[in-house]
Amino acid sequence: MNSLGRKLNKIRSEKGIEIADVAKSLKISSKRIEKIEKGYIDPQFVDVLKLTSYYKVSLGDFYQHDTLVKKTDNLFWANFLGLILMTILLIIYDPAYSWIEFVYVIGCFDYVMFFWKISKKYKIANPIKRKLGKVASSIIIGILLIIFLSLSVFRLYQAFVIKPYFTIIFLILLVLMFFLWNFSYKKMKIRF
Repeated sequence: MNSLGRKLNKIRSEKGIEIADVAKSLKISSKRIEKIEKGYIDPQFVDVLKLTSYYKVSLGDFYQHDTLVKKTDNLFWANFLGLILMTILLIIYDPAYSWIEFVYVIGCFDYVMFFWKISKKYKIANPIKRKLGKVASSIIIGILLIIFLSLSVFRLYQAFVIKPYFTIIFLILLVLMFFLWNFSYKKMKIRF
């Protein structure tokens, strides 16, 4: 049993919570939770985040600061690079074919915001800020955000001209999806 699994098992046992209850509430299979607690598998960061939120304990109790920095860095880079890639695709592709990119970009943006919530709580600077400084980080992120937003507005305008009804329906669905993602965080009871 690894130390992370041992800690999770100890907290669950001390609180008198059954694995089945945790699994049902968090929508994680009970076998997966058992394997995590016994140390047979290393849990994904999101699994640990869900479990610590459910048990109402801090992530800091499970990860040393350096490990937490690495975990959040991976989350940040994967989604930040996804945002950059999708921005490039928005430049290249015809607007009629770029709907899936918009959906993906909203998901990446949501995860970047998720990272910032975690990093704010545990005082972890974003990787760009740590490497280049606060001013350079603000400039880079600001420029990318302006480019992405202006391209998105331009592509939406183009799409609206080509297929107005489809674009309106898509925008409504996109807004609903964004609110559902935020609602799902609250429903998972993720606490930072």
